[in-house]
Amino acid sequence: MDETHTKTLVKKHPLLYADVGKPPTQSLMCFGIACGDGWFKLIYDLSDELERLIKKWRKANPKETYWPCAFQVKEKFGGLRFYMTFGSEEIFSAINAAERKSFRICERCGKTGRPRNVRGWITTLCDKCSDAGEKRWVEEQEKKLIELANENKRNARAGRIKNGKKGKNSPPGRDLTR
Repeated sequence: MDETHTKTLVKKHPLLYADVGKPPTQSLMCFGIACGDGWFKLIYDLSDELERLIKKWRKANPKETYWPCAFQVKEKFGGLRFYMTFGSEEIFSAINAAERKSFRICERCGKTGRPRNVRGWITTLCDKCSDAGEKRWVEEQEKKLIELANENKRNARAGRIKNGKKGKNSPPGRDLTR
């Protein structure tokens, strides 16, 4: 999630995100909210509910010096994962509901989506974002192939490659043509 959205969540929900900035030995929130901006509203709404439930928990436990906090927020296997340091049944119920919703929301744009296998990576995308991502990947692959072909042409002109054999200007090393 981009830095602006993350800062908005942390500022609006100070109890929930109290561990942001701690080292990774204490909280994984140091890595930020590791998902796409399309889930911002889902996470914002969940954070509102969790902040309310944390205030309720603190009121019921006034002697406690600690409270439930977000430990890690990320995407995994196409769905939201929202881990807490600890919590109540109400807290985990709210998280479970949001995690289930995430499988129907495009992680990139926030429109209606579904889980998809994108070159071995499960992610929840709408049709438009899925098509755009596939097109971008194909363009990147074509660009890499063109760069490789151009590099081979330059090497051939420089005498480094001659009919698959090393030329006189080849760098020193093993002769791989044997």
